[in-house]
Amino acid sequence: MELTLDLFEQLEDLYQIKSRHLKYLNSLFPESWQTTIPRGYGDIWEKRDWKFYLKDYKPFPKPLKLILPDRRQLLFWTLLGFANELISQVSPESLASFLDRHVDNPSARKNLEELFLGQDRSGMGFKAFGSMVVCAQEENRMIDRYLPMLRAFAEHDPRHFGVDEELRSLSLGFFREIDDLIRYLDSDVFLFKRFNRDMKELFRGEISVGVLGVGVANSVVALSRENMDGRGMNSDMAYTKMPPFPDIQTVEYYQEIFGRYHDLLKEAGLNPPAHGIKYVSRKDGKFTVFITQRILSRESSGIRIVKDSNDEECLAFFELILDEIMKVARYNNGATLLKVGIDARIMNWGLKDYDPRNLSVENVDKLYYLDTGIPMIREKGEDLLDPDLMLMGLPGFAKPIIRTLFLKRYWKRFYNTREMVLDVIADFIANGRTDITERMVAKANAAMEVGLPGFTQEKITSRSVKKRISVNRQYGLTFNMFKRVDRFVKVKVLRRKHQYRVSAEDIGFDTY
Repeated sequence: MELTLDLFEQLEDLYQIKSRHLKYLNSLFPESWQTTIPRGYGDIWEKRDWKFYLKDYKPFPKPLKLILPDRRQLLFWTLLGFANELISQVSPESLASFLDRHVDNPSARKNLEELFLGQDRSGMGFKAFGSMVVCAQEENRMIDRYLPMLRAFAEHDPRHFGVDEELRSLSLGFFREIDDLIRYLDSDVFLFKRFNRDMKELFRGEISVGVLGVGVANSVVALSRENMDGRGMNSDMAYTKMPPFPDIQTVEYYQEIFGRYHDLLKEAGLNPPAHGIKYVSRKDGKFTVFITQRILSRESSGIRIVKDSNDEECLAFFELILDEIMKVARYNNGATLLKVGIDARIMNWGLKDYDPRNLSVENVDKLYYLDTGIPMIREKGEDLLDPDLMLMGLPGFAKPIIRTLFLKRYWKRFYNTREMVLDVIADFIANGRTDITERMVAKANAAMEVGLPGFTQEKITSRSVKKRISVNRQYGLTFNMFKRVDRFVKVKVLRRKHQYRVSAEDIGFDTY
């Protein structure tokens, strides 16, 4: 029989059944199990009228329950035999071909071959840890011999229906060999766990990197790899590559602020996704930092919801985001020391398990704020994270200009309720939702007026929304212009590698 990925997956399921059955057997047969049967298993039968009857002990010893199987236990024994047949029929040539295709290391291939079908080298008696094939063959020798007896006893309880000498003798042989059967099963399960673990660690599959989105100074990617099921395995984590950090102290400080930011967002009532931070050192002494987050489905992303939903669904989604902004506003109004900021544009939101047929404000507990890679916390008006860190991915000649533009005009938006709401409305319109502009503006003004007592900022108007769209477009063009120039100089003139992507448009992806 040829060993394939499909067969291997089938064996995984069958060995889970083996493992469960082994636990059941161990529960019936502790080390001193024979002492639990009065006068031992050799005296479990009594002869009446030329037939043998199993003694009906009170209480009934656990080990004897094994020869009184129910349908479920018979199915277990049958499946064990089936798994062993599959293992035994795999030819050495098929296993060698399978390992050659999927495992690079020659010594690892040899070790896996020995685990699977190595010959017994333990001499007479119990063939401890010989190989999966050795264990399977010994198990099936006993299963083939005793399974007919178990089926007969399952159909007619030997406590009430007499049996002949042949079945009585088989039952005694069964108990003489049960310890060996358990040891073979234990070895078999152990060997398969080792084989399965090593095979998955060594498995050679095609790995690809998919770009989920591109930001001003970072890129978001996900890994995809061919799995042992032959269909491919997509990672459920997204990796945001941040600009390079100058030293380990800065990385550690960033980790601390990142963790505090997540805690503050939760205190404010927002839902940041499961996350983590990984970093690696570079040859130039700097550090590359990756933010890891759980991936939501593409249909759950804010941009997709805005583009694909109808008017009412889209407006409902806007209200969900508006409510999250108001949570941040109320938290900041009540805070005396620390204030948090968020970039509330639609690319930074995701609605878990989004169903286009049922979008309502009751789903607010499933709305996630995704853009936590830039922790925005202010203590007494001062940013705990230096915004300059986020400019490290930009060309050096552009930093003074961008710093002035970004810090004085752009960064302050993330702490201002009206500015955040204005960004959201502008984003909806930029993504084609001009059909609900007036309704969004009306709901936004009402929410700020009612939800924030004493709110004195200027109301949002259609004119202010159009102006914001124009300003945002200018910001984007400016950032990308500087990065294009930097890429041209480094790649074309200096013949160096350019390590940052330029824009979403350059590579054909939506912004994230």
